[in-house]
Amino acid sequence: MTFRGDERGAAIQIGAMILFAFIVIAMASYQATVVPSQNSGVEFNHNQDVQSQMVDLTNGIDASAREGTRGSHSVRLGTTYPSRTFFVNPGSPSGQLRTVENGEIAFDGVTIDDADNVQTFWTDRDSITTNRLQYEPNYNEYRNAPTTVYEHGELINDNPRGSPTTLASGDLVDDGELSLITLRGEVQAASSSTVTVPRRSLSSSGNTVTVTDGTITLPISERHESYWVEELEEYDELSDVAASDGAVQFDVDDELDLRMAEVGVGSVTRGEPEDRAAYLYQVNTATVEVRDRFNNPVEGATVEIDGDEETSDSDGRVSVGANRVGDEIDWSIDGSTVDEKTLTTTVDENDVGAEAGGSVGTSTYDIEWSEPQPDGNVEPGDTADYEVVRGAGDSIFLAETIPGDINGANVDFYYRDRDNTGISIKSEDTEFTDGTAEVEIRDFDELGEFDLFVASGGHEERITVEVISDATGTLEGQITEPDGSPLETEEVTISGDGIDETVMTDGDGNYDITDVLTGTYEDVTANANGFGESEPATFEVNEDETTEQDFQLTDATDASLEITDVSGLEDGTPGTTYDTVDVTVDEQNGVATEGLVVTLSIDGDTEGNVYEDTIDADDITASSETTVTFTVDDQFPKDEYTYTTTADAENAEEVSEQGSFTVNNAANSVEQVGTPVATGNNNAGVDFDIGNTGDTQVMIDSISIESTTTVATRINDQNSPEVTIGGTEALNLDSGDGIEIGGKTESLDTSVSIDPESELTVALRDFEEGDGDGRGTRVDMSGEEIDLTLYFADGSQRSYTIVVD
Repeated sequence: MTFRGDERGAAIQIGAMILFAFIVIAMASYQATVVPSQNSGVEFNHNQDVQSQMVDLTNGIDASAREGTRGSHSVRLGTTYPSRTFFVNPGSPSGQLRTVENGEIAFDGVTIDDADNVQTFWTDRDSITTNRLQYEPNYNEYRNAPTTVYEHGELINDNPRGSPTTLASGDLVDDGELSLITLRGEVQAASSSTVTVPRRSLSSSGNTVTVTDGTITLPISERHESYWVEELEEYDELSDVAASDGAVQFDVDDELDLRMAEVGVGSVTRGEPEDRAAYLYQVNTATVEVRDRFNNPVEGATVEIDGDEETSDSDGRVSVGANRVGDEIDWSIDGSTVDEKTLTTTVDENDVGAEAGGSVGTSTYDIEWSEPQPDGNVEPGDTADYEVVRGAGDSIFLAETIPGDINGANVDFYYRDRDNTGISIKSEDTEFTDGTAEVEIRDFDELGEFDLFVASGGHEERITVEVISDATGTLEGQITEPDGSPLETEEVTISGDGIDETVMTDGDGNYDITDVLTGTYEDVTANANGFGESEPATFEVNEDETTEQDFQLTDATDASLEITDVSGLEDGTPGTTYDTVDVTVDEQNGVATEGLVVTLSIDGDTEGNVYEDTIDADDITASSETTVTFTVDDQFPKDEYTYTTTADAENAEEVSEQGSFTVNNAANSVEQVGTPVATGNNNAGVDFDIGNTGDTQVMIDSISIESTTTVATRINDQNSPEVTIGGTEALNLDSGDGIEIGGKTESLDTSVSIDPESELTVALRDFEEGDGDGRGTRVDMSGEEIDLTLYFADGSQRSYTIVVD
């Protein structure tokens, strides 16, 4: 028996199968075409961000070369794709940032129009090794991404299917000056995360030497040969430009001022002063300057003056005083007999204390960003130093000097647009006027933060500026545990690009964040103690609307470490004993550590590594902390020191923290303060105050009086001490004797200590004209000047000019 229409069920099944087949085909097509296309766009945008970060790094290297500054820059090597429910992403794209040995800068037949020692050094000077720094992406879809290369001050995009293009130009020749920047150090990083690249000046100043003739060869990437030929042929001062075998060479036809610098990136040390000292430069007959192979000053080098040893100051200089006027002096670097490391001068009295010409050296002023900023568009920020509303007009940022009356000092402004806000510099001052300089910023197009830098006189200051929006919306959703159940009444941190909020969930795991600035938020995750991070999410918050975004936490499998405190490495003076250093490490992820290891390393700019130790520490219980104590028990010489602490465990990623401290001579911490006054009979005595600005006690044990602006020939008091410091009778010579004016050093009868952050009065009695026993003619010191030197127990000394009221 049959029924009409019993074939209908088969038709429905066949239709369903056909429909399912269409769905499978559509999904496969989407996976094969749309997903790669979208991922290619993500990779392209990331590459644009990296290029911007490399431009910032290039600007920083240039600042280190010109101003002697140091700093660090972030480069995000890879990125992540948007999460997909039904479709599959390939592995996250990564990148590699590394230094590559470029070769040697060679000088052939170079003629220098400068002092004899400069010419002697350049007659047979060695080549200089330099590196290039390059970022190589490893994308899954964006096949034509360029390799971005820093080389000789230029940032170049090395395009795989085209000619190299310029991202940032260093202007190798500018206004008659040829600038050569060499790069030294090691950077090796390959991942999809963000790396920090430190940079610092290894050799820099304003020194130049005049080149009148010769051939210079620069090592380059072989792929850039035609690029450099085209670049260098544009300069009228250069001729016969040619490139081959990974090098470009050119002849100097016109007079050019050659300025050289060496910048370190990544892991690098400067080297010992004696190793860097290349030649002596005569500043004048009373002062010489120790220079390195880049023609820049060397601090801390030993200079022999007629057999006596002195150490070059921060300007690389050593001088003699008025007591050597008319003397013929033999100078040499550490007793060397090499021609360019020796000088002979006859001291002219007009040169004593002059120190004209020569290097720029360390400045006598500091810089800072004005606070508050005077522009009405620039307001103090909540999370950043300042805030500017998106779409604001051109805005001025002001920097100033300390003290505030500096004129003519060069200043440089630059920025790091790490969130691609779109800002750029519209105009900027190039030097300070009455202690101020300004930069005008425009195009506040997108939300995010950027760093703004000012550099001058060997100093650099940074502020962070956030571009914000007045418009807000609401973000809400549910936080669930790995099994899908609500995370009830727990503290959760929701963070990512542009957002960092900590909220408390309710009994159903719901959260609510109001007044969220409008915009697109990427790579946002949820974190809660005891769980792993959620998958990253991307969402958009619109004005006066509510955006729903749920987060599901994952199981925490690894511990998370953070170094929260390092104590025991503060600024000090030679003689300060660094006994112990405490490093505190927190576990942040609610998972106990396994095999915790903590390392402390201390490196000096010139001393190199002075301490390093690794301790197998006690493991940290979940969400707890431990303090690891390193026994240093050492004294460090004068230097700028950087310390690095790292913490690692078998079930946690290594973390590190850096800091710095300074060990300085006692002399550098004792300042003359207040207004000196003339006292006593006939105003022949002088009182002035000195203060210890350091953190440790210092001891004065000798004094010398070099000169005065009067006819006085000695300091003598028949009835009282000639020198009293802080009420202590420091020097009481026999009746009729006195302190000779002219540079003779007198040891104090009683050494006098000055505690940290305290002041003492120095009393000098009395200034007289006349020699021999008895009382000379008292000299009125009102309105006069005294040049004197104090000598300290640590072997340092400092000269002061006392201007009497």
